[in-house]
Amino acid sequence: MLATGFALGFSLLRPGTSFPAESPAKDAEFRGRVVCLVEERARESKTIPPPKHEHAWGFKTADGRLITLLRTRNSEALFADARLREKELILKGPFNATTGGMEAIVFRSVKGGVAHSLFYWCDICTIRSITPGECVCCREPVELREIPVKDDRL
Repeated sequence: MLATGFALGFSLLRPGTSFPAESPAKDAEFRGRVVCLVEERARESKTIPPPKHEHAWGFKTADGRLITLLRTRNSEALFADARLREKELILKGPFNATTGGMEAIVFRSVKGGVAHSLFYWCDICTIRSITPGECVCCREPVELREIPVKDDRL
């Protein structure tokens, strides 16, 4: 699988990795959608992706650029929550133009042209989280919430 990733022109990055301090990464903001890079590269080259392949989630910008997403605690929801792959998103964070990789620190959805904060909420404990799954306190499932950025007080 690793060889396939490099052959398709992107790297597969381990969870928890980030750019080294000497990296030429610069803060950037992109608008687009989370996509499987294997499938997008195949579409671009007019080939058929392997029928059974591990998804390598990345980001396709509004202008068609493909970006490799680093899997970190801040970006885990982009990898784990399929609902986010259905949304138009704005990603912000360090982007390395040399490698085409991005560490998404902040992500927002766009609904009706308006940016919305995305987060996970536990009604029981009133705890806000950046990752899907269980509440860190009561262990009940958290709920995906979207609110207009202008109304987000945190």
